[in-house]
Amino acid sequence: LVSVRQERPCGHQDKQSCHLWADSNLPPCQQRLQQVRPCGHEAELPCHAWAAVAEGTESSEWACAETVEVTLGCGHMQKLPCHLARSEDHLRTLQRACAESVLVELPCGHSTTVLCHTNEEANLEELALQCMEVVQMELPCGHSKELPCSVRARSSAAELAASCGAERSMA
Repeated sequence: LVSVRQERPCGHQDKQSCHLWADSNLPPCQQRLQQVRPCGHEAELPCHAWAAVAEGTESSEWACAETVEVTLGCGHMQKLPCHLARSEDHLRTLQRACAESVLVELPCGHSTTVLCHTNEEANLEELALQCMEVVQMELPCGHSKELPCSVRARSSAAELAASCGAERSMA
């Protein structure tokens, strides 16, 4: 097979087998070029990849992997590869899975943290039943005792009185 050096349609010189030039059956141009992507980041890619980048149809192999920081719709920041930061679908998915902790106010007056993506569905009444904030509680017997806040909501008066533990005076 005879190799011939010619100019490709992209303008680069290349040496390929004669039959490839004649049949216009050339493999993609592998000449590496340093250019600026549409996102503003520089990259060195093979010539054939730049046409796909310009059209926005680049394969994941050539997609911009520079790390960027974006603000999700919930207000939290996320670091991710540039090509994913330009995808509205991907950003919506990230927001639905945002794992930042947020503080929520419970009906009992205390607060607790939940994951951001669960904040809107959080059952505050249910969370209040699990509130472990220690409070001074007046018991039915008249004594007071430090107990977790949730005990007030989950316990009957009899159960609270039984939890007293103070000595009763016999008169």
